[in-house]
Amino acid sequence: MKKVFAILTIAMMCTTTAFANPPHHSGSSAVGHDGTWWQSKSQPFKDGFIIGYKDGIKQTSSKTDALAVGSAQMIDGLDHFYKDFRNVNVQAEDAMPYVSDELSGKSDDALAAELQTLRKNAAAAAAAKGDQ
Repeated sequence: MKKVFAILTIAMMCTTTAFANPPHHSGSSAVGHDGTWWQSKSQPFKDGFIIGYKDGIKQTSSKTDALAVGSAQMIDGLDHFYKDFRNVNVQAEDAMPYVSDELSGKSDDALAAELQTLRKNAAAAAAAKGDQ
């Protein structure tokens, strides 16, 4: 009986380890929340993601700018943002404040500077990921 228990325990540990550590996939869409990831998601998923993001902001941050924009507007804005191939490497979490600023009427000069910074940071992150 002790042998059976020991075998079952080892089998459970191996199974748990296998499921707890899924294999690493190459490619940015499997790793981050970038444009490729966003574009692959369904409308219901996007709705839930934006609602969860807004709830998280409400609970954890004093930055409530993203709350002023409706969820449907934010989804449309992100869809539009990621149609530009230069934005595909920008993480959704970084793109959402930009989209919120754009929808809230921030000046074109300020938006251009913000977008340039987002793209530069995304390119640097992608290059660093490629070096690994």
